[in-house]
Amino acid sequence: MKSKNIDLYGTTKVSKRGNGHLRRAIYLMTASVVSQNTFFKAYFLKRKREGLVPQKGIFAGAHKLIRVIFAMLSQQTYFKVKEAI
Repeated sequence: MKSKNIDLYGTTKVSKRGNGHLRRAIYLMTASVVSQNTFFKAYFLKRKREGLVPQKGIFAGAHKLIRVIFAMLSQQTYFKVKEAI
């Protein structure tokens, strides 16, 4: 039995919707940020402790990263950890 993004064995798959090149760029950007930035690394580890598989944790971090970038651009500010929380 297959569900939307979960196959018979419980592994998850990323949706194929949207631009694949953009999705790949965001994934690689987030993987780099998670390995280098303590704020995003803590967020990734928190989501992993909540039971997400690592790939879904990366995409949760990607969603957070996109929201942070959008806020920085719209407010014309730099990234500050205290304000991101």
